[in-house]
Amino acid sequence: MKPSQTPRYFTQSSLIQLGAISYTLGIAVGFFVSCSTALVLVATCCIVVVSCVWRDMRIIAGTAILLALPLCGMIRTGMVLAPPLQNQIAYYNGTHATVRGIIAVPPDIREDKTLLTIETERIVWQNREETVSGKVLIQTGRYFEGGYGDRISVKGRLATPPEFPDFSYKNYLAKENIGTMIESTSVNIEASRQGSLFFEYLYAIRKSLENRINLILPEPHSSLMSGILLGVRRNIPERFLSDLQTTGLTHMIALSGFNITILITFIAGGLLKRARPLLRYGGAMVIIVIFTLMVGAGPSILRAAIMGLLGLLALWHGRTAQILTMLLLTLAVMVTLEPRSLLYDVGFQLSFLATLGLILLTKPLEPFFSKLPERLGIRETLLSTFAAQIMVLPILFGNFGQVSLISPLSNLVVLWIIPLTMLLGSAALFIAFIPLVGILIAKIIGFGCWLCLTYVILVIQGLAKVPLAALPITWWRDWMSWLFYLVLAAELWRRQRQDRKKENTEKVQTSAAETGP
Repeated sequence: MKPSQTPRYFTQSSLIQLGAISYTLGIAVGFFVSCSTALVLVATCCIVVVSCVWRDMRIIAGTAILLALPLCGMIRTGMVLAPPLQNQIAYYNGTHATVRGIIAVPPDIREDKTLLTIETERIVWQNREETVSGKVLIQTGRYFEGGYGDRISVKGRLATPPEFPDFSYKNYLAKENIGTMIESTSVNIEASRQGSLFFEYLYAIRKSLENRINLILPEPHSSLMSGILLGVRRNIPERFLSDLQTTGLTHMIALSGFNITILITFIAGGLLKRARPLLRYGGAMVIIVIFTLMVGAGPSILRAAIMGLLGLLALWHGRTAQILTMLLLTLAVMVTLEPRSLLYDVGFQLSFLATLGLILLTKPLEPFFSKLPERLGIRETLLSTFAAQIMVLPILFGNFGQVSLISPLSNLVVLWIIPLTMLLGSAALFIAFIPLVGILIAKIIGFGCWLCLTYVILVIQGLAKVPLAALPITWWRDWMSWLFYLVLAAELWRRQRQDRKKENTEKVQTSAAETGP
């Protein structure tokens, strides 16, 4: 065989994908293996590979790079796990001090308390004032008059977030770069409007929209509408939240989950099914951007939005390899910025894996849904739902302790009305800002929204009562998740090799037929 005819086992895209996966795995392994041990392992692997393929310098160089990438990932993880320095607020955990900083996100108001996240600036400790950085979670009284961008001072005991037998609050907060908690009733507002004007306006718009929803719709419809449109779930009754989990519809109000991917895919596949591709998918992308800005563009929703946009690109162009490369590179960048999100941020995991499911599993699952009707996007909705659900099953098992057996049915009978609900709700919201008659007209339009929400509430409450609607999963372990994804990856790899072999065979047969005897 001539050199020019040497088969290429790895394309440029596959090498980039392999590099991104290697680096991301290095990030994950870095939580369990020290960098010194990793260095020895990587050096040993390099020596073994070089001794096997020393004749081809390109293979040596490529292999060395791929083996070095996990080490880089482990080093990055080691940086965030290193003990805090004196200029970091977590260094002072376990002491009493006065901390000054700026409220970084709108206050989280609960029934009995208010949670504040501040970006620290100064600390007064042992009669000395030091400049510090890092985020602190402050727990104070129910009634707090401050808001985003206020500079405050708080006095109390700095503590490391606790860890419980079945839940690590420390890891939960770590993904938001919070390593310190203060419980105090002594919170003083020193100055206002010290934060970003851009986010100040975004948060003000979201608050104004929430107030308008409360004027247009009664409870519990207003709370559910706020959850669907704005991701605000604090006023939704606990019983209904449980029903959402039982029916597998929590993603409707979970902005950091995979609802963006599923709902926007439904719009592109149902509402704009007959539109041109540019309007169909381009319009859905515009909706994602507007929706992201409307709800505040926080870190979790930004991650979900990026994943949703990549999923739409995959459906639009049908170029799995290129979109998969973009997705994996995005994953590598995101975990570089915050490595702890890879293991501790369930919303991030759901967003990434749901999008990955749309990219990798939609085509293999198509034959099983070919006989379903295309009307109202039924086929595409079920196909997208199953593709995403299969990929996120281990995460659901491991984190929520149950799996919704009725989820496919509930998604089918509920999601078709969500775009109409969002359309009527959004229209009523915008009209509500018109002076004098705006609220009256909005309430008229809101009646249609109320009917849609009533249907959604009744269906969810009814399906949640179906026997065995959700199956408790108490036996699931982490190693089972790794085994699940390993088997799934092997099967996808086998199918890809079969498809490539079949494609090459068809090309040879076509070429032979054209050449003739």
